[in-house]
Amino acid sequence: PGFSGLRSAPGFGVDGQNFVEIRGLETRATDQCSVHVRNEEQFGRVGGLHGAAIEEPHGACFRIAQHLPEDGANEAVDLGDLGRRRREARADGPDGLIGDDRILGARAFRHRAFELAPQNVERLAVPVMGLGLADANDGRQPGPVGGNTFVVVEADGNDLVHSDGKTAAKAVELIKQNRDKPFFLGVGFVRPHVPFVAPRKDYTNFLPYAKMQLPPKLKDDWADIPKAGINYKTSRNMKMDVRRQKKAVGGYYASVAFMDRMVGQVLNGLKEAGLEDNTIVIFTSDHGYHLGEHDFWAKVSLHDESAAVPLIIRMPDKKPAVCHSLVELLDLYPTLSNLCGLEVPKHLQGKDISMMMTDPTKEVRSAAFSVNGKGFLLREQDWAYIAYGKNGQGDEELFDMKQDPKQFTNLAKDPKHAQIIARFQKQMANKLREVRTNDLDLKY
Repeated sequence: PGFSGLRSAPGFGVDGQNFVEIRGLETRATDQCSVHVRNEEQFGRVGGLHGAAIEEPHGACFRIAQHLPEDGANEAVDLGDLGRRRREARADGPDGLIGDDRILGARAFRHRAFELAPQNVERLAVPVMGLGLADANDGRQPGPVGGNTFVVVEADGNDLVHSDGKTAAKAVELIKQNRDKPFFLGVGFVRPHVPFVAPRKDYTNFLPYAKMQLPPKLKDDWADIPKAGINYKTSRNMKMDVRRQKKAVGGYYASVAFMDRMVGQVLNGLKEAGLEDNTIVIFTSDHGYHLGEHDFWAKVSLHDESAAVPLIIRMPDKKPAVCHSLVELLDLYPTLSNLCGLEVPKHLQGKDISMMMTDPTKEVRSAAFSVNGKGFLLREQDWAYIAYGKNGQGDEELFDMKQDPKQFTNLAKDPKHAQIIARFQKQMANKLREVRTNDLDLKY
């Protein structure tokens, strides 16, 4: 039987992470979100909380909120024999919702004299939206079920029940208020970030989910990808079967469609204010997104789907064109400064790319540089080189982007490409030395 339905509680968080809220038996469990117990009588009860032990041998990191009565709000929580620590529980509201610090591979969960052993729990599926794994970043170990990370919601109501709808409306309001003076307006939209929540009408073109096309897969694709190159979210560790994958793709596309409409509302507001021909507009994102390529999902990897971002710049009195030069997001600051007639600081690492607005054939960079915390990318027109490790001296990936644009074949260990690897190794060492030179007294 389903025990104590688990649901994500995005309204509560510590350090940006979401809690999971455990409620009583009346909460309905689902196929993706349940704790199954062999014998409910083995489980004690403290106030409104039915206990649940956690057995997570792979050291996955979960943040859990307990739904306790007020008189238990100040009790200490003692975690089990792995990563044992004691934290003072903190009351977060009138109904006594409190949160512990962190459970790392906890074998038992104790409250007062209340103790449950892991053998009493058959399965614990924790639906935490956007939560990664502490020690499962090789993409092979079990993790949160994919359907619980990529939540898909065909929402009722109009655009204004969504934060992006409110953001677009506020942006239009601010444009009208400031139409008679120079202004800079940064408009940030949440979607298509998870959860994939969008108005029902934006799902029309993507239903049924079964019609969604998944990217091509290659057998043994991971065989030549270093462990550090396996993304932290994969079809395997997220337990994403084909049905879940297609639903996630449909939800992502619908979220993009919704965001696209909101961008259109802002641009319409600019036009209605009479500022369309007197305003520079830039559309971009902070990262790309995997939708099943290499069985990777979400961001973080240094492969093209994750490392590349859209970049559209609209300039008054400039004709539409496509620029093929590689650029970096660092380049936006000096570019905007120059276009607005402001002095460009000498110490900036970004480059002014404004000349591309006049001549789209201009080449600004021979290579774009990107970092993900585990390694570094140098992306040229013909090659993509990834070096892992603190100083880029660990495992490597090399892809021929003309012959292998989907990055299926890692050529880093191919003797035929030894000279190219040697060139990139030298180039990467120089690049790291360049970007780590700073005026903040930081040492690397």
